[in-house]
Amino acid sequence: YFKRKAFIGNMLIAGLTGMVPLLVGFYFYHHPMLEAATIDTGVKPFLNAFGKQYIVFIVTAIAFFAFLLNLAREIVKDIEDIEGDKRLKAKTLPIVAGIRNAKLITYFILTAVLSAVVLLVTMFPIRDINSLHPIILATIFSTLAIFMLIMAESKKQLKWVNSIIKIAMIFGTLAPIYWKILLLYEN
Repeated sequence: YFKRKAFIGNMLIAGLTGMVPLLVGFYFYHHPMLEAATIDTGVKPFLNAFGKQYIVFIVTAIAFFAFLLNLAREIVKDIEDIEGDKRLKAKTLPIVAGIRNAKLITYFILTAVLSAVVLLVTMFPIRDINSLHPIILATIFSTLAIFMLIMAESKKQLKWVNSIIKIAMIFGTLAPIYWKILLLYEN
């Protein structure tokens, strides 16, 4: 049903994806048996930690990036599948606004992701440069997706853009695991 509504389906899927880290964080933040273990895990890639609120900060940031990257990926998928959606009489963003405008919205979303990363890194100094590895990789793949989207004309090229955004999402969402491994390696 929502697939046939312009942009609503994309927002819904992206919102549900962004909720996954929030739900996991909420569970660990509020579970009585796990609360003591998760308040200070030692996984603090950023200085100026917020004490107990640090977990909320990290989880919210990951959820925000998951939402934006998945929203961009959903729009790219709609551009890629425009012919099939036309046959289904779906009202996706590329059909309603045009491919060019859908690409512009995707550029804006991916640029917002990159801007948020720069803001995050400049506002909160990094404890250790090694902590930045997953963030740098996610940023590189997001930037690559922007440039590939600019040049993408065929369905195959759009599929590559979709895959590049997925890789950026993987690096971004797995960053806390990397930080925990890094912490274990340091100790």
